[in-house]
This record gives sequence, structure tokens and C-alpha cells, in this order.
Amino acid sequence: MELNQNVISKIEELGLNNQPLVDIVKILSSKLNVNANDIKGAIKELIEDGQLILGGKQKLVLTKFTSFVKGKFIATSNGYGFFKFDEEGKQDLFINTENVNGARNGDTVLVKVLNSNPSRTEAQVISVCKRGITKVVGTLHISKNGIGFVVVEDDNRIGDIFIPAKNLFNGEDGHKVVVEITEYNSGKNLVGRVVEDLGKKGDKTVDMLAIIRKYGISEQFPDEVLNQIKHIPDEVSEKDYAGRRTFFDDNVITIDGDFSKDFDDAINGYKNPDGTYTVFIHIADVNNYVKAGSPLDREALRRGTSVYPPGMVFPMYPEKLSNGICSLNEGVKRLTLTCEVKLDKNGKILDSDVYESCIISKHRMTYNKVRKILNNDEKLCNEYSDIVPMLKTLNEVAEKLKQIRIKEGEVEFDLPEPEFIEDKKHNVIDIKARVQGNSEELIESLMILANECVAKKYKNLGAPFVYRVHEKPNEIKMNNMVSFFSRMGVSLEGVEDIENIKPLELQKLMKNIEGKPYENTAKSVLLRTMSKAKYAPDCLGHYGLALKYYCHFTSPIRRYPDTAIHRIIKRDLELKRTKPELTDQQRSYIIQKEFTGFVKNASEVSSETELNAAKCEREAQDFKKADFLSNHIGEVFEGKISGITQYGIYVELENTCEGLIRLDYLPEDEYTISNDGFSLVGRNNKYTLGETMTIKVANVNLNNYKIDFVFPEQELYLDNVKKTEEKEK
Repeated sequence: MELNQNVISKIEELGLNNQPLVDIVKILSSKLNVNANDIKGAIKELIEDGQLILGGKQKLVLTKFTSFVKGKFIATSNGYGFFKFDEEGKQDLFINTENVNGARNGDTVLVKVLNSNPSRTEAQVISVCKRGITKVVGTLHISKNGIGFVVVEDDNRIGDIFIPAKNLFNGEDGHKVVVEITEYNSGKNLVGRVVEDLGKKGDKTVDMLAIIRKYGISEQFPDEVLNQIKHIPDEVSEKDYAGRRTFFDDNVITIDGDFSKDFDDAINGYKNPDGTYTVFIHIADVNNYVKAGSPLDREALRRGTSVYPPGMVFPMYPEKLSNGICSLNEGVKRLTLTCEVKLDKNGKILDSDVYESCIISKHRMTYNKVRKILNNDEKLCNEYSDIVPMLKTLNEVAEKLKQIRIKEGEVEFDLPEPEFIEDKKHNVIDIKARVQGNSEELIESLMILANECVAKKYKNLGAPFVYRVHEKPNEIKMNNMVSFFSRMGVSLEGVEDIENIKPLELQKLMKNIEGKPYENTAKSVLLRTMSKAKYAPDCLGHYGLALKYYCHFTSPIRRYPDTAIHRIIKRDLELKRTKPELTDQQRSYIIQKEFTGFVKNASEVSSETELNAAKCEREAQDFKKADFLSNHIGEVFEGKISGITQYGIYVELENTCEGLIRLDYLPEDEYTISNDGFSLVGRNNKYTLGETMTIKVANVNLNNYKIDFVFPEQELYLDNVKKTEEKEK
């Protein structure tokens, strides 16, 4: 990152703007005393970031000297598209077909804003900085002459991808394959090569793997990473924890899910004689084994996060780290960073500190066991008698912390999440709505506490840091939400300034809709109104938690931002230890010089990879739900109306599966959507959001995960559904 900034500075300083690329590389290589290939690499990254443009005659232009704007191109199947600004809240710009200039869906582009159309602002693509699609997954078809093409069933904006015979690489006809794009021909079919044959389309394991690959996620690590981990030890030695505070005799425990294998947080604590509390949150010291810039570090940044599709795990680090030396497994020494927090008797933070440590987890506890202990299960209380008093103390702390957050205005959505029950072959045998109990809330409150304390400490120090940011909702979304609720007869009491609505005011709104038939629908609307949480170098607070300071510190095994800030914390602790004469300001200055560029890059990449992982997990869940109900065709379930549309009503089952009762299969009537948008009304029938219904599963499409319901007394209509779907296509 430092080289990139030096390249930008030198181009400007030496007057090289709008000069040939080959000349700039030669001059900068000499002036910066850097290998020409490294200069080319830096320029490539700067072009992808939109700071440089490679224009006509291979001349480089500094974007800062133009009026061009960077953002994302969103394509449509009709050829035109839209420009989406990087900054949230700005209105998308229309891009006409003749102004697309070879951009494809998802590309990062630079555009020129046009003012030729008074009715809407338009834009023209000037340059494609970075391709949004480099690999795709689809079904391979091979013609008699040996030439192939791949059909991407779930995105008709891509079109068929041409595969020359030499690029088939043993891909078989009718199989799902991963294709790497080799040519982006403007206005023509993409050209690619097969890089992985996943197997025959229709095989459920293959179809699930196709979803995973669609988002660029793989279980394989590069050879350079596998070579690096060979030199990482399997155990912690005494020299490893020399100088650290040890917690070998304390009742340190982990609390995780029944099937978790990577444990990156552990806790212990006690109540002091004066009624105050001391809590310790111990987090795996991953950076002790992952050095900055190493193959392991680069691959972790590329992945950004572990991904958890149902029944599967794609870790950010290889298992030797994620389940081994970095995981806080029971009964073994592990290196950690500890956040120690002192709180008053009401749960208010009095003081906090962060330091290097070493622990031994006494018990690998699960949420289910801890929940039962907190509810006084006699058998478990006897089995874990050594930690029962501590658990009850920590739960006491967690409840006080929760009450403080609620008082400050924490906004809780508490929408049900699916829990998939699978057999040994990963077939879904049941789906349940996951319930969060007091044991999950205990861990959640303590992790939030640590994240808040660490963020505040390094904000006050003035060091560069990766913050977890959740900004207030933008005005347009808020006005839409207010309009939505006003049609339901729900008002935002006492709210005068919609643009600056406070979390506490939204919390009151949540209370007003509790227990209403449309509660989950209303919560979904509220959730869509909220800004997306992201990672950023600026401490902008967390709106949903009503916190001024917040970061992600507690999961470095599975999230790169946590790894990033651990690196900064450890550098700060090293400076304190080796140069105790330095003031806070001096330490901050050193850290700024070393980490400012790193923090910016880590924030941007981590936000993108988090979004990618969330999309993958959500699509995998949709596939599993569809697969599950495909085995229950003709069976009857109970659910609630979750959506009203002009083509039918959506019903969500108690297990979170959602399906459509098409308009054609509602009782014959003349239907219209009510003015408030919450009912489908006919002369003799009315269907309203939140209304409980009994339905029968009629059809499941495993290609697009669409589920169709009918009323129990109706016959199944599979053939009609298929005809309707073909007509819609």
C-alpha cells in the first residue's frame, strides 16, 4: 500500500500525468529504486482502485484531475444499466445502452455524469477499473464439433459463455462447471475456459457445491500457504508465553455451539467484595502465527471471513490453525489477547485494559449446557459445580449490560434464523427456527463489551484502526419506512426530525409492533431501512447497538478485521514494552506511519468479503429449504402470510421456509391490493399480512429455489406450475 501511494505522489510530483505507461514505469523504477514489475503491480492495483486510468495510446491519467466518479455498474438483461455510487444514500444513475462501453454486471467503473436528460440524471462509463465477474458457474453443453458453451441458469444478464475446444479441459456435457473468463468482448459472448468440473447437474451435492463456487469460495488453500503452516508448532511452549500474564489456575471456559470446532473466545470473571465486577475476555492470538504479508496473511485477507453454509465450514485459516494451535481447545495452553474490564455494581464500565496472555480452558461448554445450568438443571450443576457460581455471576453482568444497551436505545430485530438438522449424508431431515436463549445472550453481551472497550481505547489513542461501523438510516429510506407504518396506523411518537432519528425512538417503534400479526413483516421492513454495517477506518459508531465506539476484536480465527486490529494492538504493546519512554502521541504517530494504508485496504476488502459470504450462506440456505420441502410435496404445514403481491400471497412456515400461493390458485375472485399494501382483497375473500394459514406444499423448483403452496383441499398442480414458470421466463 505504501508503494501505491508513492507511485501516485511521484506521478503528480514529476508531472507524469497523461504520459505513456511504459515511460512512467521506467522513470518510477529509477526514482523509487523499485523493480519495474513491482511498479507495474502497484499501477495495476491503482487502476483497479480507480485512482489511475489507462486511457488511449496506453497513457496513464490521475483520476483526481478528472471529474469522473467511481462506483459499481449494475446491468439489466435489456442491455442498459445503472451506476451505483460507493457512498450509501446517493441515487443510482441511469446508463443507456450506447454509454455502457463494454461494462458488465458488477464491474467497478469510472463514469462521467451527464446532464442531457432533465427528467433523470444519466452517466457514461469511461473506464472499467476492475471486472466484477472473473469466474462463473453454469452447465456445460458440448456440440458435436467439440465446441462448448456454458449456460448460467440463475443470471440471464451474463449470456452463454463460449468455450473453445482447447479450453474444455475434460469438462463433461451436462455437468456443472467452474469457468474462468478469458475474454470480455464488448457486446458479444464472454469467452472462457473450464477450470473445474463439479459433477452432474441435479446431484444435490454437486448443486450445493456449485453455489459455493459461484461466490469464489473453496476448501483448498494455495501451496505456498500449506508450505508455510508446516513450520507452525502444534503446541504452545514455555518460551512462547514468557512475559505474558497466565490464567492457568483460573476457571477459564469457552461457550459455543454443539458442533463448533474453532474456539476463538474464552471468558472468566468474578464479583468483587465491594459489589463491582471484573470480567476477562480472552481472544485467540492468531497474529503470533500469522505474520504480516506472509502467504497465510494474504490468503486470509483474500478470503476475509470464514463461510458457514448449512452443514459446512470454509475456514479463513487452514484447520491446523483454526481448529488447532489458534483454537482455545479444552485442557491445553493457548496464546491470547485479553480484554480485562472492571464494572460497577450496575454494569457501567469503570476501567479496561488489553494485554497479551496465555490460558488453559478448563471446560468446553455449549450453549445448551450453559442454558440448562442457568436454569438450575440439577445434574449439570453438579457436574460443573466448579464453574456454576462464575456462570451465574457472568450472566448477572450480561443482563446488566443488556439493560444499559436497551436504555441507550439498542435496536433488536430478533428475526428467526433457520437451524438445519441433517443426517450423516448432509440431507436435511428437519428445519427449526433457531431460538436465542440466555447462554447466547451471555456471550453476546460480553463480546460486545470487549469490542466497545477496545474500540474506545484505540480511538482515544488516535491510532489507525478497523472499526465496525453502522451509520444511521438515510433520509429516503426513513421516509419510505414512515410511510409504510403510517398506512398500518403505527406512528413514530414524538419524532420530529426523521433525518436524525435516534435509536431509542426506533426501539419504541419496535415495542409498538410487538405481538401484532404483522410483527415479523414490520421488522423486515425496519431491517431493510437500516444502513448496512461495514468496516471502516473512521470511528462512526454503531447505530443499531447505540454505541459510540465499536469494532470487531473477538473472532480473529474467522474474521480478518479482528486479525487486523490485533496486529495494531500487538504493535502498540510491543512499543510500550520496548520503548517505555514514548508518549501516547509518539506511539500513535509510529502506528499511523505503519498501518494507515493497511487499515484502509483491510476495511474495504473485509466489507466486500463479508457481503459475499452472507450472499453465499443465504443462497445455500434457500437451496436447503427447497431441497427439504421437495421431499414433502403434498404435506400440510401451518404458517403466516408474509408478503402480498399482485401475483399471489407469500406464506412463511414456522420453520422459516417461505412459499407462494399463486393468484390463479386462490379462490376465484376479483382481487386488488389494499391501499395500505397489507391485504389482498376480493369481493368475498381477504388475505392480510400476519394471518395464520394452513397450506400444502405443491411444487419445488430446485433450479431457482422457488416453492409453491396451495390450500390443503386443493389438488397438486405440478404440470400447471411448470407451464406457468415457462411462460414467466
